[in-house]
Amino acid sequence: TVWIRRKRRLPPNLEGCKFISLAYLRELAATKEGIQRRQQLPESAFGDPRKAKYLLIVSHRWLNRYTCDVQSDEYPEGFRLRKMLAKLDRFFTMRHLRRSMKGQSWSRCFSRIQMGLTSGVDVLVFFDFMSLPQEGLSNEGMTIQR
Repeated sequence: TVWIRRKRRLPPNLEGCKFISLAYLRELAATKEGIQRRQQLPESAFGDPRKAKYLLIVSHRWLNRYTCDVQSDEYPEGFRLRKMLAKLDRFFTMRHLRRSMKGQSWSRCFSRIQMGLTSGVDVLVFFDFMSLPQEGLSNEGMTIQR
């Protein structure tokens, strides 16, 4: 419950990090805005790890030195963003539920249903480019400081 989660303490190295809500990642994909630096994100993009039911840490290879992701005609929201959401949605939506429950125990099925019913606000993701301040270039070619 949220009452128990409020006591959750992150390791000292993660205390300054921000966690992105799954709901906000879905919103970025829907609006085709793509992945953005932490400095460019609104405060509403972040969630409180003491309240979220699930905390996830995503490890990935950057596809671009300054933007971490690549947008194209085929992937207008960004290749990395689409692939990451596809993997997360296997667990945090009801779409893939029947396939993932086949041959599982009753308790595992119940846990899977709970995960599928979890809202995107209750799932927070540590994604380095969006969770930590990044240096780089703005769209206008100006240097962005941490």
